[in-house]
Amino acid sequence: MHIAQTNQTVNATDLNASYLAYCLLTERHDGCRTARKEIFMDFLYAISLGAIPLLAIIICFVVTWIWGD
Repeated sequence: MHIAQTNQTVNATDLNASYLAYCLLTERHDGCRTARKEIFMDFLYAISLGAIPLLAIIICFVVTWIWGD
């Protein structure tokens, strides 16, 4: 599989899973345009968008349950 090198930033969601796995294993070798750190930061960002509001809802529920009437 030959991947042309470009200077464009590639979003991890635009890539297929096998390419992402290849990039994670090779750490940007052989023309891989997405580094391991960039991929993990994309996943952490997506997880934090869901986890932070969920945590806030759980905290509000627990506080209301403990101190509510």
